[in-house]
Amino acid sequence: MGQKSSCCSSGGQHVGELLSLAGGSSPARTAEATGGRIQDFKKQDSEGLSLCCLILLTPVLLILSPLLILEAIILFFFDVALPPLYWGCVNTTPITGTFNMDEMPPQKDVSPELIAKSDPTTAGCCCCSKTFRVAQGDTAEMVKTTCEMMIEANTVSTTWACPEDLTGVFWMKDNSVPEDLACLSFSVDTNVDGAIATTRPNGYYGWTYLNSCLGKIMSPFDGNMGTQGMNYFVFETEKLDWGRVYGCTGYDYGKLSGLYRMGKWTMERLPGEGVSWKRGCYWFPAWFGERLEMGSYTLTQIMTTRGTPVQPAYDEFVTYMGTKNKGLGMMLYSPAK
Repeated sequence: MGQKSSCCSSGGQHVGELLSLAGGSSPARTAEATGGRIQDFKKQDSEGLSLCCLILLTPVLLILSPLLILEAIILFFFDVALPPLYWGCVNTTPITGTFNMDEMPPQKDVSPELIAKSDPTTAGCCCCSKTFRVAQGDTAEMVKTTCEMMIEANTVSTTWACPEDLTGVFWMKDNSVPEDLACLSFSVDTNVDGAIATTRPNGYYGWTYLNSCLGKIMSPFDGNMGTQGMNYFVFETEKLDWGRVYGCTGYDYGKLSGLYRMGKWTMERLPGEGVSWKRGCYWFPAWFGERLEMGSYTLTQIMTTRGTPVQPAYDEFVTYMGTKNKGLGMMLYSPAK
């Protein structure tokens, strides 16, 4: 069964020092909800246009679909939204404020023993080239080494103040994009009135792409494969039953990246063993609400921050890598050294 979503205080530090309010003369300590306490969070961006309006709009969207697809590609790779796609990038966040990255505990160095079990590689070209490490060995050893590198690099003092179910290594199960694992341990508990929230700055060893042709093309352009920007998770209650995911190229909570303005990304808790959410992907919510769902997957914890495999999800992932992705490794963004 999943671990209780409680906050562990051991090893933690006063995380309020990591955050600063946008504006105001009071000491900068927390992010804040726009207009005060968050209310009706689940309903935000969920209705869209009326069915009648959508029927009238459909022929226009069909005519413009080639242009919209091209602009979506530009948005993903360069974070630039052009009209008419720009008019659909209206997803907003209820959170304002600035995250003070200078006060975030630094990531840990991965031990030489683990580094020795991986090989360096590069992806991209020219100014977009990045350095990665790929764990070696058979499938089981490769998965174990990858998870241990992620845990070792991303577990810091603020990790222990976050809900346990929002830390550790997660499998992006059934994700149509060739990215498989994400580590949420490099996070800080974020004080938002009316919600439970955590902030996860981007960093090394936090995200994996397959070292396939498509993975090598996409990974250098993914903001998660870098050391700038952040994701943050906002949930309605401590049960973490329903929440939203947001992403920024910088550290201003209110300035979402183009991809996160274009879609509504949800965390919908799933019943059963372990810790799992439906990671809903609902596109152009201002137009379609939750009608245009595409690319949703299941976010499943496979290893806790303490390095314990979460069964049966962990063994299922090993089997998945040894069958569907046989012969492929997972690229971890790493320092260029």
